[in-house]
Amino acid sequence: MIALGLLLIFWMQRSCGGKYLIKTEAVHDTILINGDTQLFTVQDTILQPYKVYFRDSIPDVDTARIIKDYFAGRIYRDTIKARDVTAVIEDSISENKMEGHKVLIENSRDLHLSTYTPKTSDKIFMGGFAGYSPGNLHGQAGISLMLITKNDVFYQYQYDIISGMHSLGFGYKLQIKKHK
Repeated sequence: MIALGLLLIFWMQRSCGGKYLIKTEAVHDTILINGDTQLFTVQDTILQPYKVYFRDSIPDVDTARIIKDYFAGRIYRDTIKARDVTAVIEDSISENKMEGHKVLIENSRDLHLSTYTPKTSDKIFMGGFAGYSPGNLHGQAGISLMLITKNDVFYQYQYDIISGMHSLGFGYKLQIKKHK
């Protein structure tokens, strides 16, 4: 039995050499990050008029309406939507001149980030163990083999050389979610 165990150990060491390493395969996962959801001011300036012109003849007009119209404030808005950006241009006019000019921009594009996740493969571990039980004054020592699958499940075999006992074990990875 010991000879079989040593032969198994020798074979495992040879198979774990550098020329037999399993190459990992790269997997790219995509993470989606949404753009901004609010408008923010990019530019706030008062521009001078490009051209001012006056009429040659003055028709019969209502002066009170003209004065009221002259002092009234007006806000004009123009919205431009592109693929990923929405822009709102806002102009305020009073007393025949531009009092304010704002450009508001909303970024609505989705930003994709790629993360590298190596694709795992099955792994085999070999080791030893030793222990002592003070209750029955019995020691133990032996070899241990463990197989961890790519699904994070492990299977374990142990052989106690002193008592001749064989044992098998298995386990699963527990997922613990973080609370935000």
